[in-house]
Amino acid sequence: MAGKERNSSVELLKLIAIVFIVLHHAMPTASAYSMEFTAHYIDPNQCVTDIQRLIMLLLRYPGQVGNLIFLTASAWFLLDNDRVDPKKAIRLVADTFTVSVLFLGAFLLAGYRFSLGETAMQFIPVWAHANWYVTCYLLLYLIHPMLNAAVRAISRRSLLVTVLTAAVIYSGLQVLRPASYYYSNLVGFACVYLMTAYMKLYMPRARASLKFNVTALLIGIGGLAAMVLGTNFLGLKIGWFSDKLTRWNVFMNPFMIVIALASLNLAMRRSFVNKKINYLAGLSLLIYIIHANRLVHDHLKGDIFKYIYLHFGYGHILGWYLLFALALLAGGLVLAVVYKYTVRKLVYKLIDLVYPRLRALCAKAVDKLERVG
Repeated sequence: MAGKERNSSVELLKLIAIVFIVLHHAMPTASAYSMEFTAHYIDPNQCVTDIQRLIMLLLRYPGQVGNLIFLTASAWFLLDNDRVDPKKAIRLVADTFTVSVLFLGAFLLAGYRFSLGETAMQFIPVWAHANWYVTCYLLLYLIHPMLNAAVRAISRRSLLVTVLTAAVIYSGLQVLRPASYYYSNLVGFACVYLMTAYMKLYMPRARASLKFNVTALLIGIGGLAAMVLGTNFLGLKIGWFSDKLTRWNVFMNPFMIVIALASLNLAMRRSFVNKKINYLAGLSLLIYIIHANRLVHDHLKGDIFKYIYLHFGYGHILGWYLLFALALLAGGLVLAVVYKYTVRKLVYKLIDLVYPRLRALCAKAVDKLERVG
C-alpha cells in the first residue's frame, strides 16, 4: 500500500541479515588475483583443531542465511504485486555499475593495478556476476509476475507437490552433489520463491504459531551446526572429509532455508515502526553492493590481513577478523550514506531524463513485434 510505513520488525531482520553477510565476506579467504603471498589466507574448506578458526568458519556460514532472509522477505511482498517497474530495475543496475566504477577509480588512484579482464569486470558487474545476489534478484524481479501467475493458476496440492519436488531435487540431491540437475542460482531463487509462496498462502496457522517457528528455527540452527561440526570431526579422522568443511555452505541448504523462513515468520508476528531501523535497513542493498565489491574482497582485504599476519601474527585472528568485519560494516554504511545523498542523486536524475525516451523506443519495438505474423 502506497505510503504505508514498513514493518520495522522485518527491517530489523534485514539488518541482522546484512551483518551475517558481512561476517561471511570478512573471512580472509584466498583471492584469484593476489596469489604471490598466501600465508595469511585461511582455507575455509580445511577442517581445523584451532578453536579460533573453527569459530570463524562457523560465523561464515550464516552469510547464506542472510541471503535467504533477504530473498524470502522480498518474495513475501512480490507475491502481492505483479507489476514490474523497469525504472526500479534500471536503477539497481545503475547503482551496481556506478559503485563498481567508483571503486575502480579509487583503487587506481591508490596505486593498485589490475589486469584487463579484472578491469573490464568492474564495468559489467551485473553481467559478470560480480554481485551475484544482485544479478539473481534482478532476474527474479523481472520474472516474478509469471511465477505469481503460476502460483495462482494451480491448486494448493499442486503447489505443495511442486515445492516438495524442488526441495528433494535442489535442497536434497543437488546439495549432496553440487551443480546436478542443471542447478543455477536463479533456479534456487525460484525454488525459494515458491516455498515462500506456499507458506504465505496455505500455512497461516503455522506462520502465526510461536511454538512452531521457534521449534523450526532451533531445528534449522541445530541441523546446520551438526552438519558443520560433524564434518569437522570426521575431517580430523578421515582424510576424504578433511577439505569438506564448507561443503554445506550452499544457498539451497535445507537447514538454512528453514532458518530463513522461521525467522521471517517470527518477525512478522510483531509489527512496529522505528524510523531509524527503517532508514538503516533501506541502506542494506547499498551496503551489500559496496562491501562485497570484488576489489575490496580480492585486494584490499588480502592486503590488510597480510599486514596483520606479518606484523602481529594470527595468535588473535578471531579478534582481528571481528574487528575487520566491524570496520567493513561501518565503512559500507558510511559510504552508502555518502553515495545516497551525492552520486545517486545525479545518477537517478540522469535516469529520469533518459527513461521516458528509452521506454518509448522499447514500446515501439514491442508494437512492431506484436504485428509480426
